[in-house]
Amino acid sequence: MKKKILAILLSVVLVLGAVAVLAACKPDGPTPGEVPTEEGKVTFYCTIEGYEVPEYASPFLQGPYTSGGKWQPGEEMKNVEGTNIWYAIIDITPEELLANYNDETKDEGKWSNYMVDLGYNAKSGLPEDKQGERGSYLKSDETAAPGGTDNPSYEYTGGNTVNLGTQHFTLNPIAPPVRISTDATVQFTEALGANAEVQIRGGFNNWGNDGVEAKATPGADRKTWSLHLDGLIVSSYEFKVLVCTDTTQIKQDEHKDDAWNATLEDGKTKAYIEVNYGGGNINYAFKNRDNGSPAYILGDAVLDLSTAVEKPNDDNTVINRQIDLQDSIEITFSVSFKEALPDGYTVWIGGNGPFGGSDWNKELFPQMTSTDRKTWTVTLNVDKALIGTEIECKVCAQQTTAFDWDVGYNWGENGEEHAGGNYKFTLAEGKTAYTLFENLELPAATAE
Repeated sequence: MKKKILAILLSVVLVLGAVAVLAACKPDGPTPGEVPTEEGKVTFYCTIEGYEVPEYASPFLQGPYTSGGKWQPGEEMKNVEGTNIWYAIIDITPEELLANYNDETKDEGKWSNYMVDLGYNAKSGLPEDKQGERGSYLKSDETAAPGGTDNPSYEYTGGNTVNLGTQHFTLNPIAPPVRISTDATVQFTEALGANAEVQIRGGFNNWGNDGVEAKATPGADRKTWSLHLDGLIVSSYEFKVLVCTDTTQIKQDEHKDDAWNATLEDGKTKAYIEVNYGGGNINYAFKNRDNGSPAYILGDAVLDLSTAVEKPNDDNTVINRQIDLQDSIEITFSVSFKEALPDGYTVWIGGNGPFGGSDWNKELFPQMTSTDRKTWTVTLNVDKALIGTEIECKVCAQQTTAFDWDVGYNWGENGEEHAGGNYKFTLAEGKTAYTLFENLELPAATAE
């Protein structure tokens, strides 16, 4: 009886010992039998431990074997359901992989290198060019550990699986941006006719290229036109609005699908009126609050097509029609003195228009600044409605911190102190800098 008990105990010990040996020999991570394979291809796999991969992200495998010998955007790894095992089946035969793995001339012998990093997947809702490593580049701890340009490596002796061991992540990719659905809306002072067309082209629809819809839909009054944007990422976008009042007058045999360059039947006038800002793009920041409600992308601006300005191009072959929503333009005004002004002096411009309005309001007179006390400048946002009008002003130098007509010195039309009338000039289209006076002098007694 004792012998039977001893035999049983010995058997149990041997079994436990065998199990312990097998456990000690088991490689890090899952066994090959736990991951899918395909004939003539190689499955790379790993265990992601202590980390729950967000629904909008996936691990991506990178290596020369994933893209024909070049490190390019990697292969998205899939999850073995119910496990923490992730894998990617690579379209390379075991024989090819082994040959390249052992060939030290292949990318300096780095066919054994790899990276596993988190990136956005299709569930993130992001466009393809923002998915994968291009959208969020977060290496696993093991991938990042070597540092510099080095990458970890795996061992491969053949077979249709490669075990990359256990990977850990300590950072999350930022949640993808919010997406909304809204109508980009513009308004007109007058109803547009039945043959009118409004296009809204911008970063939110690839500028109307590649067949992306850009034509807006009129409201019942044909004064309000909207372009529906579905699944739009909340962000700032640049855009322009194009308006053709009568598409039947477009020259159809040229630029048929090119609204930017299409001309009318006269072959010289641009078919579409371009609505811009300062000659460039308009900007609108879409917000969460726009979701489900119209986004008035021009703000309070209501377009009056009768204000469109005709501008010939450089060689006068085409007339561009434009509405510029920028209501002001930056203009720099400068004056210079023959000698640096003594400390304590301030310089002002007193006048009408951009300097003090129609009534020469001294509370609006701009104070100038200088770094050498010889040349004094001021940059103002000038109402574009003043372009083409005559401006009158005087330049004043005072030993005060607030403007006072009764103190100091001023120069008018002939550049002599306290002599003659006002200095006069006309604000010209496109001009952004004016020198009002040069080499002004304080009275001799003061200068001494």
